[in-house]
Amino acid sequence: MHSICFFLLSALPCLFVAHAIPKELGKGKSLCGQTSHMKLKTRALLMIPACLAIALCCEVCHAKQIGLLILDSDTLIVSQAVQEADLPKGTTASFFTREMLEGSQKSLSSFLGSDVMVVDVMDTRLVEYLEKNVDISKKRIYAVRGSNTNEQLQKRGYIFDDEIREFYHHMSDKNVRNLILRVAHLEFDRFILYEKVEILPVLGLYHPDASAPFSDPDSYLAWYRNRPGFQPNAPFVAVMGLSRLMGKDQISQVDYVIRRLEQAGFSTVMAFGWDPEVLKKLMKDRSGRPYMDIILAFSLKFQSALDKSVAANLRDLNVPIFNLLNLQFSTISNWKKDPAGIPPLEVGWAIANPELSGLIEPSVVSGKEKQVNEETRQTIYLHKTIEENLELIIPRVKKWVQLQRKPNDQKKVVILFYNHSPGKQNIGAGYLNVFASLEQIMARLRKEGYTVGSRDDLTSETLKELVLRSGRNIGNWAPGELDDMLRNESIVRLPVETYRTWFAALPEDFRKAVLEQWGEVEKSDMMTRNGEFIIPGIMLGNVMLMPEPSRGWSDDPEKLYHSPTLYPHHQYNAAYLWMKHIFEADAMIHLGTHATHEWLPGKQAGLSTSCPPDVLITDIPNIYPYLVDAVGEGIQAKRRGRGVIVDYLIPPVKEGGLYQEYSKLSDIISQYNVSVGSGAQTSAAKLEEIMDMIRKLGIDKDLSLVTIGEEQIEQVERYLAEVRENFMPYGLHTFGVSPVGEALSETVRFILKMHPERDGQDVSKRLAESGEKELNRFIAGLNGRYVPPGQGNDPFRTPDAIPTGKNFYGFDPTKIPSKAAYKFGVKAAEDIIERALK
Repeated sequence: MHSICFFLLSALPCLFVAHAIPKELGKGKSLCGQTSHMKLKTRALLMIPACLAIALCCEVCHAKQIGLLILDSDTLIVSQAVQEADLPKGTTASFFTREMLEGSQKSLSSFLGSDVMVVDVMDTRLVEYLEKNVDISKKRIYAVRGSNTNEQLQKRGYIFDDEIREFYHHMSDKNVRNLILRVAHLEFDRFILYEKVEILPVLGLYHPDASAPFSDPDSYLAWYRNRPGFQPNAPFVAVMGLSRLMGKDQISQVDYVIRRLEQAGFSTVMAFGWDPEVLKKLMKDRSGRPYMDIILAFSLKFQSALDKSVAANLRDLNVPIFNLLNLQFSTISNWKKDPAGIPPLEVGWAIANPELSGLIEPSVVSGKEKQVNEETRQTIYLHKTIEENLELIIPRVKKWVQLQRKPNDQKKVVILFYNHSPGKQNIGAGYLNVFASLEQIMARLRKEGYTVGSRDDLTSETLKELVLRSGRNIGNWAPGELDDMLRNESIVRLPVETYRTWFAALPEDFRKAVLEQWGEVEKSDMMTRNGEFIIPGIMLGNVMLMPEPSRGWSDDPEKLYHSPTLYPHHQYNAAYLWMKHIFEADAMIHLGTHATHEWLPGKQAGLSTSCPPDVLITDIPNIYPYLVDAVGEGIQAKRRGRGVIVDYLIPPVKEGGLYQEYSKLSDIISQYNVSVGSGAQTSAAKLEEIMDMIRKLGIDKDLSLVTIGEEQIEQVERYLAEVRENFMPYGLHTFGVSPVGEALSETVRFILKMHPERDGQDVSKRLAESGEKELNRFIAGLNGRYVPPGQGNDPFRTPDAIPTGKNFYGFDPTKIPSKAAYKFGVKAAEDIIERALK
């Protein structure tokens, strides 16, 4: 446009001169004069091409570029839009990702030369990168999508044009193409034309065989039930996702999931849109009843049950919700190679945040892969399903639905208790009276109609006697004890050859590591006799009580439990595989804090099918009673052990001494474990805070610690567990039983001393409700139902952690910033100021 204007401005005087010359010279009649004026006119006209040449030269010199800084997951659609955008000569559009800019100086120079920039501000990393490399005061920058920093970005000069943002919100190659044209229209040439936004469906029910999405469940169900082959008794799976999944670059993975679920015998639908709207409008039929048995959620990552309406809708649906992960910050190839699995930033929003809503079983089922565009040679990303991971969760979905439908008297349940090192005295769990808890659990199971064998009540003493006789791990140094145990009929004898067949079907990477560390199957000597693996346990009808297998024998067995490199030995594997193949368990219960299964090697988060925890849990749902203040370790059980937490109270406490300080230190260690597990940047600050408190309380002297670091944390945790028991004169907690009498009143008094603003009657009511809620939610899990989420922590420090019986979470955004986060923020601000001054 600028060159055309220049041409017109230059050429018009020439035309004027050419037109005016004859009039002036026509007044004279001399032939010589006429010849002169004709020469002048010709010269004026000849100047026009010169003007045009200058204009075209200016056009080349003033070429304009629009640079789009986008998420790599959007590259397929944006690249097509850039290629199709019909821009005038001299105006170009290019897209860039952070990876492109960091990996190529040429790409960075090209982007920095853009006259106008369009930036996806939803990803704060793009904003940070932009402001680090670009003087934003000298650029025109349009923002698309958004975040909670929109207002600040506007103040810094980012342009939030509603129409441009609407183009990107309804992402398609056509809409992004018109976004580019609108930017060119606004910035370069008002004669550049663009079409209006094509509004795409943002809320609806989708199936690949339907001609268009449905707006309400009844219409969809009527259509679906009339399809050929519909099975009225088939379990119904609702897949949830944001409308972005409906884009042509991602819809193929949605189609694949729906088709595969239907092949597996499910009825299904894809409910897409903004989570609160989906839950409110698309998950119940006209009568108000949920039509699905289970939900697989690609969404519920940003909107959580901290929103009261979301929480209410999730409770009303009362179905398990699997957390499906579509990799955003890593490619499928990188995820497979990365021992951490999912990058820390993605863990925060894709795993930790959904835990606030009670989502379970985080499972990576899709992601993106690099591909080079043959025409442009630019890198784009294609979205794909990780088929083997989807195959792993489909049987688990079936088992959860089976818990809803199978009569209780036919359900088979394994209850695993923690035999933390071989021996009679080492049966227990974190602050839990295991045998009294088993008495409560078995009585409730009988009441619910489960087949528990004995008609008589199973007292804690009876259960203890049975466990000590037949339910212990026995080390190689005590062969006589193993022989005595073998005289009991309930002991499982598994032929090594049977195990060998199962073992051969396990993932190759897993088998290779086990064989390297433990040798060939026939050479295994742990809990074996006469060519058979010995699996201790007590069979009570359809309920099997058994110790979790030991990770191995050593002088320091507790170090083995958390070892990130020690693979499970053959007898350990045999016990878990027996639960599936022989016992055919409908559910397993890991009773109390904590098991060893979730600490097996493998990725930290976002496990693969060859990671030991996923290999051994097979398809069995895992209900996990867990100490309410052991959040740091509990999230390992949720994220790596597929555990559905039902938290239980710490024992009643009597005020005295340094309990508050010990509790605070325990809480900070728990936060540290959470931050390390998620890769949070506050980990170092929390470790420093822990070391300060250890010195302040003199724990370093009590334990004769020469140095205090990460390796000593576990030793300090054991010390704190022993010391805190001195403040618990009323004994350990019994699962399903609330404190009463003096134990209740002393506990309330202590909480009120630490939180004088709380109402005493409310605190007392919360404690009194805890026992019943623990058992009720435990049964809800065994019924294949939703276990509501809630905050975990020591109730003396966080009264909102009661009542118990929750699927606790480890991060509450309403309680931030923490002291460590505040210190980290201060340091980050100081670094920014220092860089600016330089």
